Amino acid sequence: MSLLTVPLSHDDVHFRALARRRYGFIIWGLINGVYLVVNHGWRVYAAHPWRDKAAYARWTGPVGFVLTFVAVVVAMLFFRAPTVTSAPDLLRGVFGLNGFGSQHGLAATAAAYGTDLKEAGKWIAILSFVALACPNTLELLAPYEPAMGVKPKLLSYVDLEARVGKDHPLRTIRGIVNEALAALSGEFSALYARIGRPSIPPEKLLRAMLLQAFYSIRWERQLMERLEFDLLFRWFVGIGVDDAVWDHSTFSKNRDRLLEGDLAAKLLSAVLTQPRVKRLLSTDHFSVDGTLVEAWASMKSFRPKSLSSGEDPRNGSGEPPTPGDGRNREADFHGQKRSNATHASTTDPDARLYRKGPGKEAKLCFMGHALMENRNGFVVDACLTEANGHAERIAALHLIEPRADRPTRITLGADRGNDVEDFVKLLEAPA
Repeated sequence: MSLLTVPLSHDDVHFRALARRRYGFIIWGLINGVYLVVNHGWRVYAAHPWRDKAAYARWTGPVGFVLTFVAVVVAMLFFRAPTVTSAPDLLRGVFGLNGFGSQHGLAATAAAYGTDLKEAGKWIAILSFVALACPNTLELLAPYEPAMGVKPKLLSYVDLEARVGKDHPLRTIRGIVNEALAALSGEFSALYARIGRPSIPPEKLLRAMLLQAFYSIRWERQLMERLEFDLLFRWFVGIGVDDAVWDHSTFSKNRDRLLEGDLAAKLLSAVLTQPRVKRLLSTDHFSVDGTLVEAWASMKSFRPKSLSSGEDPRNGSGEPPTPGDGRNREADFHGQKRSNATHASTTDPDARLYRKGPGKEAKLCFMGHALMENRNGFVVDACLTEANGHAERIAALHLIEPRADRPTRITLGADRGNDVEDFVKLLEAPA
């Protein structure tokens, strides 16, 4: 039996050559993947704060250059090799493992290009000097300003951990807050469903709220703008450099959900129970004080209540704006008698008209109360109440009561506005 030999066409030969090279591309891609894993692992290993970066730079610079050069050469051999089987021969030839006399040796390779080893060595030395000692194009153009005034970089790696100073006070605060948040992980899980759209992680939300309080940022929109460009804020909240910042409306809705679950108060309690915080607090001597918190409601919204007694002012008739004046028309309150008994805000019905003292202007506001320990002046509890003449004393009793349930006596300091006989008797009464 004879075999029939069919000659291959030019297209068939070209297709098989491409198929053989395709496996070389796959190996080249796998090698690059391994390089990326090693690179990211090295960055994490070298970024630890306890590492001596100056000592690392002295020996990792030259060694890293040599390793990178060798790694690129090895990967390019598989990329440029005509077949997968020829790549190992090229690799041995590059490193001189084929010897000098064989058909793949250095001498044979040099002769194939019309030169000898001495001539090839001279050119290799000259080109190596140009590549290593002379500046590249980016270095040559570095002193010149581009037309737009921005110097572009091909690659930039920003390590947020390295950008924040070791002695920055937010470092200590972040460590304490993270421990408290870890203790509240079960509380967070109960607030969020397993299905639906992804939400803002509660840990990041609470850390952002702390920054808003620390830096007196009035609105969520300003906080989101600050998170957009401030690396310190991104590091504290836990947002990466390339991560997108949340929309301010999304942040507000998720914040309200946390506040409804009293998680802000639970976070404060978790912070106060930590050993390194507890030793800074006094358990015997406290001070209490209150202040007015202005409501986000205009005086123009303080309108007469409806004729029905006790009805919500949002459901009453009030004083509708006249046609053509718009919603924010001019108003003159002089000569008008306005009180909480007859008027209420249509924007914030819980706000009350209150003045801080005689001769002061009346504002729509609430009353905030804070309990402080006297050793270091830390706030250990707080609450918000309706603004009236008795709110400060009632809130003081509410705040001090959990700490008064003990056999030994404690002290509570307050301003002269609390020097009322009934209030003092309640404090002196045994628990």
